[in-house]
Amino acid sequence: MRKGAIASILFLAAAGTVAALPAGLSGLSFGVGAGALTDGYIQAEFDFMLSQYVCLGPELGMGFGDGGAIFAGAAGRFYVIPTYNYIAQPHMTFGAGIAHQFEDDDTLREEERTGGYITFGAGCDFDIPQSPVTPYLDLGGFFFAGDDSEAEFKIEIGARFNIF
Repeated sequence: MRKGAIASILFLAAAGTVAALPAGLSGLSFGVGAGALTDGYIQAEFDFMLSQYVCLGPELGMGFGDGGAIFAGAAGRFYVIPTYNYIAQPHMTFGAGIAHQFEDDDTLREEERTGGYITFGAGCDFDIPQSPVTPYLDLGGFFFAGDDSEAEFKIEIGARFNIF
């Protein structure tokens, strides 16, 4: 009985918190961008809300141009003003994981690189009232640490889908 009451209270608190969040804070995100080891990339991220300000989740990205790349890891956002009262919701982004960059020429396998990456930046969600879709814009850096370390600027535009 006691465990059931505690579980009910936690569920109601979580549901109330989700109802008070901006549409883009939790859910599925898809974005396209430039930078991050390649000429351009597409990425997807599934975010879980940890608090009114922070969400974390796994991300997967695929790069194209210059042989391409793939990266996978954990990403998150810290919201500066998490409220429904603002159409624009600024946030800071961060992420870390493993990346692999392919070589243009299949005969040069020694030019392929695998290593860790760290990203950070800033952006803004643009909340559309009463809509489960939130467009966003992120600007930041992508730091690759492998045999040859590299730092790049990246820009990303996309949409978050609130599926909770």
